[in-house]
Amino acid sequence: KADQSGARFAVVIGEGEAATATANLKTLTGTQQGEQATLAQDQLAVAIATQNESAIASQTGSAIFA
Repeated sequence: KADQSGARFAVVIGEGEAATATANLKTLTGTQQGEQATLAQDQLAVAIATQNESAIASQTGSAIFA
């Protein structure tokens, strides 16, 4: 259902992830669609921002974050 919602990412934190302070981040749209990574929960915002920056840059031809 997450991919039908229009969301760009899904974050899954189950019991195992909660116990180890990790999360599964899955890309739902764009050129990286279907890619999934397990990372530390405190790195989620950075990972999402980086992927958003890459997607915007590829659409516009320039990076907007320096």
